[in-house]
Order: sequence, then structure tokens, then C-alpha cells
Amino acid sequence: MAIRYWKEKQIFSIDTKNTTYQMKVDSYGFLLHLYYGAKVNGAMDYLLTYADRGFSGNPAEAGADRTYSLDVLPQEYPTWGTGITEMQPCSFKMQIIQKAVSFNMQDIRLKKEI
Repeated sequence: MAIRYWKEKQIFSIDTKNTTYQMKVDSYGFLLHLYYGAKVNGAMDYLLTYADRGFSGNPAEAGADRTYSLDVLPQEYPTWGTGITEMQPCSFKMQIIQKAVSFNMQDIRLKKEI
């Protein structure tokens, strides 16, 4: 098994003999799912589509960018209140008005196996 990382694109690729699993840290720090399937050699970020989503919510970091919506981007780990409502592996019960939880990548450290 090999792990590749394209620093300029912030893409992780985990390759086995027959399969590839790719994730990307986007410009706002969200971890997006790119691909899982038959082994490939290149980056699969071309699969992401950005179109005007006018009525979809977006994170505060995206400002007025109507082409960015976590409702339609394939999040690797979606959280309650930040996009896809059908799939929420993480949510918290809080007694405050703010209910959204957001995990963003801030640092990447890759270490060689010993």
C-alpha cells in the first residue's frame, strides 16, 4: 500500500494493488472525497464541480461565493449544520443557539513508516 500526497493540490491518494482512494483539502480547509475505485495514477480533483448554487447555504469562509456549497460537495466527514443533511457522522447536543460543528484541516504531517 502506498500513500501519495500532492502538496500543490492538497490531495491524498491511498493506493493498494488494485484500488485508489483520494481525498482533497479544499481552499477553506474542508476534507472532500474525490474518488474510490479501480487504481488510477493521476489526481481526480477534476470530478469536483462548481456551479452557481444560488439557494444552497455555504460556510462563512466562502463569503458570497455562490459556486461553493457543502450541500453538494462530497465531504469526507460531514458534520451537523454544515451541509449534507442525509449523512451526519458527527453531531453534538448543546444548549446554545449555535448548532453547527465544523472540522477544518489546519496542518498536515506525513511520516515514513518505521
